Amino acid sequence: MDSLSRFPLSIILSFLNEVEGTSLLLTKQHYSKNILPFFRLPRQNNSEGNLVVLNATENTKKGKTSSKMSNWKNRHRFIEFPVQDPQVLLDRLNTRRLAKRQNQNQKSGRTYQPNRTTRELAEMESELFTSGQNTKNLTPQLRLLRFGKFCWNGEEKQQRNPFSRMTVLASYPRSGNTLMRTLIERTTGIVTGSDTRPDRNLSKALARQHNLVGEGVVDKNQVGVVKTHFPERKGYKTYKAHRAIVLVRNPFDAIDSYWNLCTTNTHTET
Repeated sequence: MDSLSRFPLSIILSFLNEVEGTSLLLTKQHYSKNILPFFRLPRQNNSEGNLVVLNATENTKKGKTSSKMSNWKNRHRFIEFPVQDPQVLLDRLNTRRLAKRQNQNQKSGRTYQPNRTTRELAEMESELFTSGQNTKNLTPQLRLLRFGKFCWNGEEKQQRNPFSRMTVLASYPRSGNTLMRTLIERTTGIVTGSDTRPDRNLSKALARQHNLVGEGVVDKNQVGVVKTHFPERKGYKTYKAHRAIVLVRNPFDAIDSYWNLCTTNTHTET
């Protein structure tokens, strides 16, 4: 279980009842502090001023929740997390891109080798680009992406990464960071990271709607470029960087665009 990320772990826990799941996560301090709170049911005061648990589990009959028990015992419900695991998001992104290729080239038959995972296909495609072979049919918009490490036939190997050292992509918000990340990924085929918390709504939107699946990833073995808005704000993780790309935009335009983002809580709406 130690090697599982939150999404697959939540799938396993969803098969357990409240007592089993809670007992399992209490066996380690890391689980009890960092994982168990995600499944905690919210509490609020009822009309009589007593503290009750919302959406109590099957063990608690409707309308008979014990306010005394709710005061000292947290209740939990184990459900599947929405997908936030970067590798799962990347596999889904590459699957969608393969499907679009297939739809665009139906007459030419299968456009990829069968019996391969999306990670294997991304590595094979990387070798084509590196060796200079004919890749005219591979448009940048549908190019398969990959992280820095790759596991093939049970053997983990380091992929070729044009960024030998960690590079920070720094800018004030709304200065073109997202656009630059997209261009880097289409050029190199390597996912870019970000020091922003991946569970924020804007981070989820970037990962799911704009295909920037590296939100929250700062591991040098996985990404070579990490987005940051420091010193305007601090990232949620610390990491070492050796060089920086600084994006500068007209401050009047950047501030106006940032105000629009804050009022709409989206990257594209006005």
